[in-house]
Amino acid sequence: MQSASSGRLEAWKDVLAGAVAGCASRFVVAPLDVLKIRFQLQNEQIVRQVWGQGPMSDSGKRYTGVAQAVRRIVQEEGWTALYKGNVPALAMVVPYAAVQFGTFYQLRQWWNRLQQAEVNDVQRYMGPTASVVSGALAGLLATVVVYPLDLLRTRLAVQGEPRLYSGLRQAVRMIWENEGLRGFYAGLEPTLVEIVPYVALQFYFYERLRFFRARQVIERQTSTESFFIGALTGTASKWCTLPLDNARKRMQVQSLLGHQHVYRNTLDCCRKILKAEGVGGLFRGAVPSLLKAAPASGVAFFVYELMKRQWLAPQREVAARTSAL
Repeated sequence: MQSASSGRLEAWKDVLAGAVAGCASRFVVAPLDVLKIRFQLQNEQIVRQVWGQGPMSDSGKRYTGVAQAVRRIVQEEGWTALYKGNVPALAMVVPYAAVQFGTFYQLRQWWNRLQQAEVNDVQRYMGPTASVVSGALAGLLATVVVYPLDLLRTRLAVQGEPRLYSGLRQAVRMIWENEGLRGFYAGLEPTLVEIVPYVALQFYFYERLRFFRARQVIERQTSTESFFIGALTGTASKWCTLPLDNARKRMQVQSLLGHQHVYRNTLDCCRKILKAEGVGGLFRGAVPSLLKAAPASGVAFFVYELMKRQWLAPQREVAARTSAL
């Protein structure tokens, strides 16, 4: 049995490992996040007003491919534009990952205790129902905690030149003055509709792949394997929820230039996208989204599992010595 103080220490280790994992992941994928958001929102009339007219392709699109988008952003806005919105993104990702990983793995320990399993063993596996429910709860709590920062990140990343917001402080002030407190939670409903199943699927796939791997290989899972399993997990989860992600982004920016509400809710947004752009509109930005999801998830799980493994190594050594006596 764990003492109360030992349990609290383990909980804080989960939170710290999650925070470090989120920070490392964010630094790796920041430019891909900007590209993803630009591709997802380039058809929005509001965003076109923010960007200005400028040259378009024959299809009427500002960005036609990843390489072309990088060249255009750098030419028009400089290299630093690839890191637009990175300050609020970091401020969002660190607490988000801390809450998400901390919540999920504390729920895992609680589940292990119910099953009379070894609580501190990172190799324990959760069943499908437990992993989905735990992932959904972790995603729900983490999203509600950091949502205003997610909204700021999206608005700062999507703006072109000239900028509507000169920086984070001005963005906060303008949203407060023009939209009030509700403005910081614009698009929360579609965000929850997207994030909760995304995180649930992410942890479900991760636990299932770990379990499948353990049935084939006796040796303990390595950090490198954690990266590849995490990358596969992130890619699959993002593809399944990409239409909801597109709806979320559009609802976050629809009041960017005032109270111009085009979409009433997630269902209305998806329906209007389908009518105007077809199925392809729901999967807009798929390439940069998946290019971001794979390393983001892979790095996050790699760093988290690595830190947890290092912390658990002394405990395993003591246990091995004790059993040898």
